[in-house]
Amino acid sequence: MAQGSLRTKGELEEAIQKFSFKKFAALRPSILLGDRKDFRFGELIGKGLMQALSFVFIGKFIKYKAIHAEDVAKTMIAIANSNFQEKTFESDRIQHIAKAFNNI
Repeated sequence: MAQGSLRTKGELEEAIQKFSFKKFAALRPSILLGDRKDFRFGELIGKGLMQALSFVFIGKFIKYKAIHAEDVAKTMIAIANSNFQEKTFESDRIQHIAKAFNNI
């Protein structure tokens, strides 16, 4: 992702927090896996590479591991229905919460 795009997302997160919502969570998933209505060839290749090389994403790189869109959705529901103190959830934390949500 382009650096400018990441900066814009960060600025957006900061701006939203200024509204002092009762609850706020910024989810930052890595590349999303799952079915999509429109076809994007480059994305298809990227997904395939990310899945094939998933074993490489360990340690500090685990937050870059591809994640299923369904797991992101499960985590959104879990966060909305819980009292997490965190405000920002990286991809690895999203995956951890989704797995815990599956066990409930």
